[in-house]
Amino acid sequence: MFSASGMKQMFTGSGSAKRSRVDAAPASGGSSGSQTAGAAGGTSSAGSSGGPLNAQSGRSFAAAVGGGSTKRGSPAPPAFPRPQLRRGTAVIEHQNYASMERPAPDSNAPNLLFVDMRATSLSPEAVLDLAYPVVQDKVVGFQLFAAQKTLGLVFASAEERIRCIGKPLGDSGLCMYPARPRSPTC
Repeated sequence: MFSASGMKQMFTGSGSAKRSRVDAAPASGGSSGSQTAGAAGGTSSAGSSGGPLNAQSGRSFAAAVGGGSTKRGSPAPPAFPRPQLRRGTAVIEHQNYASMERPAPDSNAPNLLFVDMRATSLSPEAVLDLAYPVVQDKVVGFQLFAAQKTLGLVFASAEERIRCIGKPLGDSGLCMYPARPRSPTC
């Protein structure tokens, strides 16, 4: 079927030009006999040029990467656009919304109200100075939660604690709020 010189040429190649696997790959719909004859008989046009098979018309790698990008310059518009948010008073607000939004660390002290100090640059001592005119002798102690930037005020009774919920501390914008009620565990 094959001559010895044809087999030698097929395994060693013809001439000095190297052939890639693409040259020896069967074409779609071609038979193995015609493929072998084509591979043994000569080189293809891509292999005879001596250049790489996937050359991009003389462009360097930097030119191919940097310029002429087919990517979109700006992000695509959203498939389901949302209306713009408007700040203002809430139409519907849960009674414990302020407690849900602010940190309330766990504590074993009963009758505790918290002051969120994240939005202020005041020290804990300055916040206690602002709280004293409001609470006076109703508070028996405090707890500082430095990691959460929260101050906890311990009230003497539950009734006094309830009366002070939501009261502002001077004109600082700070107010006292209770911890969020615990959700039942399943």
